[in-house]
Amino acid sequence: MTDRVPAVLMRGGGSKGLFIRVNDLPVDPQARDALILRMMGSPDATGHQLDGVGGGRPESSRVALISESLRPDCDICYRFGQVLPQADHIDYSGCCLDLAAAAGLYALQAGLASAAHDKTTVAIWQENLQQRLLVHVPGVEAMPAGGEGTIRIAGVPRSGPAIDVDLLAGPTAPPCLATDQPSDLLHLDDGSRVRASLVVLGRPTIFVKASDFGLNGDEPPEGWHHTTLQLLDQVVRAGAAHMGLAGAPSSDRTAHPAIVVVGPAADVIDEEGNTHPPESMHLLGRCILAARLQPDFPADCAIALAVAAAIPGTVVEELIGQPMNRISLGHAGGVMPLEAHVRLDDGIWIADRTRITRTARRLMSGHVFP
Repeated sequence: MTDRVPAVLMRGGGSKGLFIRVNDLPVDPQARDALILRMMGSPDATGHQLDGVGGGRPESSRVALISESLRPDCDICYRFGQVLPQADHIDYSGCCLDLAAAAGLYALQAGLASAAHDKTTVAIWQENLQQRLLVHVPGVEAMPAGGEGTIRIAGVPRSGPAIDVDLLAGPTAPPCLATDQPSDLLHLDDGSRVRASLVVLGRPTIFVKASDFGLNGDEPPEGWHHTTLQLLDQVVRAGAAHMGLAGAPSSDRTAHPAIVVVGPAADVIDEEGNTHPPESMHLLGRCILAARLQPDFPADCAIALAVAAAIPGTVVEELIGQPMNRISLGHAGGVMPLEAHVRLDDGIWIADRTRITRTARRLMSGHVFP
């Protein structure tokens, strides 16, 4: 086993990950993953990852495997891996669009893409999704050495330059909806039914109206009653069955759909105490993932919400009042702009392009000693 591996630690959006060149890792997949696990400090029964560079939380225990692209329309290939602190394996089933923003910046700083003066578009082949991303990185003048900039995102204490991430449809673009229907009736354990929209683009996400559960959508974390969370868990299990995920392996992160409760626009007080008025957003959203209420709004679930807002008949679109390609989402961390352009192709909704805006910066570079 090698005694050191070149790597770069980067933050992208609300995530932090170790960026490693594929050429610096073993070719054999088992040997490669064993080495990465040692670098990250997993598995660790305590969950702290004290003997590695992992951050002890899912959001800060991620890896990005980078290689030069063999595709003529892409600069690099980016493969995302989730390294849970206590797990003995790496989950490659999902995708992190937060780290995709960092991947565009990494490509420029590593000389894998040619930098333009004002803004550079880095074309990335996202191996997990088998789709193409365009990451629009500000030029040198807009990207100060310290990473400060003009926008703030939830969970990150400093501002940064805006990096737009576009997810593009390819020749075999996946459908947006799990059942090709804008909404479905889910049957719960007590015989009641809940109307939900099941979006599979981004992360598989179940959208329900807050009013169906006696909520407004602006409740703080302590405002969620245990009975309500149990009921929403039933919705997740019913939605997973509709999505064909109920029998998926437990190691597959996409086997666990997120559920998003949406409500009408209202005042949002972010983590810094700033108030965002209703007119600054189109709706509110609260995300629950793996039975945990998220402190902010995951990027892949935000993409799913943008898609739902653009499709007539979803619970999201009905709440807004009309299909919209560009919306602002109010959530616990503030307000997030989103964009999705969809079309109906032979009865199936396809997203030609979705966009989310993040920030990113390099935290450190050097060698990791496994």
